[in-house]
This record gives sequence, structure tokens and C-alpha cells, in this order.
Amino acid sequence: IGPSLFPIRPCTTSELQRAIALPAAAVGASVDDELVGELVTEIGTRPNALPLMQFILTELFDLHGGDDLTLGRFRELGGLEGAIARRAEIVYDALGADGSWVRRWVPVRDVRDGSDDAGQALDSFVSARLLAIEVDPISREPFVSMTHEALAREWPRLAGWIEADREALADLRDLRGSIGPWLASRRDPDQ
Repeated sequence: IGPSLFPIRPCTTSELQRAIALPAAAVGASVDDELVGELVTEIGTRPNALPLMQFILTELFDLHGGDDLTLGRFRELGGLEGAIARRAEIVYDALGADGSWVRRWVPVRDVRDGSDDAGQALDSFVSARLLAIEVDPISREPFVSMTHEALAREWPRLAGWIEADREALADLRDLRGSIGPWLASRRDPDQ
């Protein structure tokens, strides 16, 4: 591990329980024990446990105006993955029924300022904590990533787009794998 990277171990069960209950108590909400148990079981030792937990607790808190957070309300949201898909569909629907903003392939530089429909859509998904704009540490180019992998699995609309583009995505992956060797060959047209 490099000098600026530090390994972080997964939370223990008691640490997860405290990470669920203490922030809620700090804002005057309570979390029922059944919900704590369900979240600890469902989130467990996933590598992205804390962001997932933050997402679902924020969804529960926002949906019910800071009232008590219960297992029943968690299940109303569709559980962890259902809540992510639900939020994505809400954001999608709020952007307009005509779909003029939908772009399957858009360079980040083309939507960076948020001035067009696709840029506003990107901003909406980032604000909803479903997408993140990151910067490649080597190229320093921005890129968009999903904050939760469950988005691709659980949001039917996105899963459908991925399935429809599966062949093109495989071709793109193959092409990306060929770029390095081609550049290393000094762009010899025979290779």
C-alpha cells in the first residue's frame, strides 16, 4: 500500500450498530432494534457498507420527516436495493417525461457545466447520491461512476439499457484492452 493509502477494516457488528443508532439519536430520531438487526445482516461486511448504510438511513429519514426509523418503513422502500432503484426512478421521472435529456454515451466534458438537459440530469443523479463525478488519478480526466453497484442490478430501466447495449459494451471493453499493446507497438498499422 502506497504512502497515502491506508487500509480500513470492515466495521464490526457493534460498530455498525453504533453507526446506525448514534447519528439518528443526534438529530432526535430513533431506530428500532429490528431495523438495526436487518441492516447489520443485509449490509454486513460489504466493502461499501458505510455508503450503503448512509444512503438507506438518509432515504428513511427524508421519507418520513425524521420520524422513527422502522423495519416496516425500510421494507416499504423495498429494502436496500429497492430503495436505490426507487430513488433512481424518482429522479428519472422528475427530469421530464419526454426523455430529451437521456443520453446513453456522453463525455463528461460535454455535461460538466450542467447547462444542458444532460448536464442537469447528471447533476440530479449526483445530488441524489446515485452517481459521483470523480477524477482519474493518472489522466486527471473526470469520469462518472455509480455510487452503489446495486443501481445497475436493481433499477430495471438501467438494467434494460445495459442489456440492450451488452454487445457494444463488450466490444468497448475489448477495444480498451487492445489500446495499450497498439500504442506500445508505436501504432504499427499492421498490428
